[in-house]
Amino acid sequence: MIYIKKYFLRTIAFSFLIFFVSIATFSYNFNTLQEIVFPDQQPYIDENNRTLIPVRFATENLGCKVDWNNETREVIIKKDNEVIKLKTGSNKDAAVIIEGRVFVPLRFLSETMGSEVIWDEENRAVIIDKKMIINLSSREKQIYNISNNFNITDNFDFFNNTLWKKTNHFIESTQINSDNVSVEEGLLKIKLPMNLLEGGEVQSRKVLGFGSYEIRMKLPDVPSSITGFFLYKSPALYNEIDIEIYNEKDRGYFLTTYSDGKKQNLFEGKLPFDPTKGFHNYRIDYNENSLKFYVDNVLVKEWTEGYTNEKMYLLINTWYPDWLDKKPPTEDSYLEVEWIRY
Repeated sequence: MIYIKKYFLRTIAFSFLIFFVSIATFSYNFNTLQEIVFPDQQPYIDENNRTLIPVRFATENLGCKVDWNNETREVIIKKDNEVIKLKTGSNKDAAVIIEGRVFVPLRFLSETMGSEVIWDEENRAVIIDKKMIINLSSREKQIYNISNNFNITDNFDFFNNTLWKKTNHFIESTQINSDNVSVEEGLLKIKLPMNLLEGGEVQSRKVLGFGSYEIRMKLPDVPSSITGFFLYKSPALYNEIDIEIYNEKDRGYFLTTYSDGKKQNLFEGKLPFDPTKGFHNYRIDYNENSLKFYVDNVLVKEWTEGYTNEKMYLLINTWYPDWLDKKPPTEDSYLEVEWIRY
């Protein structure tokens, strides 16, 4: 439910749909608009066609003051004499909490604060007051989903030998060395040592079946290396489901499945953030009839065939593939993991 101290709402309909608005005909120069950049959590379009944005947008770009009432679970947004209270929840006008960040419906927020919001279909962009632009041209409609299908969460207060083992072996030219794996200050850390083609890997003790597998991690900035979060069981090319991310600022990643002795599915994409600058969530939802991949709880890919139904081990590693330049860092660098849950 939404509570508003003043009756300045002109209509209820505009409060939640960004794609359902009539597309206005107007002219503007892209080069004169201030593009709104979100450095970490990104705006997204949900399954109800709402564009939701981090609430900090209101303070930085609309001149609002934002408070949070933890007792009532409300976002309180003030501008001049106008006050909006948005409860969190699932209705069309509610705010949403994602990984501790509050997101609010863009159209409702902007227009109730007296701003004009227009959807530019040709350029797939949101124009606010003909001054600011939020560019969504690279984004498809996003399905946002938070999984609660977890039995085990490891926050890495210590290295739990009943859940994990450190491995020692070679992957192509990279020596996977158990000495590069440690737990420090509540983080699982996997080191890429300076001047050495070495990495590290952690593997679950048990094979695991259908379910959700999620990790929250920050990558090292070591171009020519990658980080993998994946399910695998030998022999190679028969049972494998991968999320692999380049350890660099360019944001590239790829998703892969292997079964029946060959690669079955491949998807290559770009993350909406620099994975070396902060912690983000990556998830695999592995089920008999569908395989889904999420980044920060946004669905990025789904396959319904071309993957194994076998139980597999869960692994996390960072290493140097032969098909990259294989240049080790000039100082020790670390993959940092806040938690893994499944």
